[in-house]
Amino acid sequence: MKRIRDFFAFRSKKPTEQPVLPQPSEPVPLIVQMMVDAQLYNEALPQLNRLLELGDPWAAYQLGLLAARGLGMAQNHEQANALFRTAAEAGYGPAAFALGAQYMKGRGVVRDDRQAIKWLTIAAEAGSAWAAFNLAKYYSDGTAVPVDQETAAILMRRAAEAGLLDGKRGIALWTYHGIGIPRDRQRGMELLAELADNGDREALHWLTKARAGEI
Repeated sequence: MKRIRDFFAFRSKKPTEQPVLPQPSEPVPLIVQMMVDAQLYNEALPQLNRLLELGDPWAAYQLGLLAARGLGMAQNHEQANALFRTAAEAGYGPAAFALGAQYMKGRGVVRDDRQAIKWLTIAAEAGSAWAAFNLAKYYSDGTAVPVDQETAAILMRRAAEAGLLDGKRGIALWTYHGIGIPRDRQRGMELLAELADNGDREALHWLTKARAGEI
């Protein structure tokens, strides 16, 4: 368990949140999407609010992001969470991840790991690699859920197969240690080496330690 904590502690300076995904749930006026992509928030806000009134979950999600980050408006996590919830309850996966992340961090809500897991699970089922990665940590650590390393490994592999670098690194280390999957130190080091060869400095860090027998 200490090794697991050490792995996540080493990479804790990097966010475990999805990047902005400005993709509408349904077709929207091209100009609105262009405004969001170009970060023309003041121009985009009236259009997003109009779409919100029409019940568009993508618009609710985008407005939530702007409120959470204080872009084009005063930062307001409570408002952001209400917008994320609206979009998530309408079935928009990225909003479910965003709401889960808010519960994880206690931003605009009382920190609640159970609520975080609820929304992250919905987001992971909708295909969010970051949600799968964060759920893997919950099940591996046993935070708010019973420890379940097999489920953690399934989720970590899902994140890795979706192309998430953190997920690929997690699978490499868990293969090396045999966490939720058969232990294979040689294969674990091979996976770390592949990542290191592609410029992943954290993978190189762990590969160096593995070769020295320090993990």
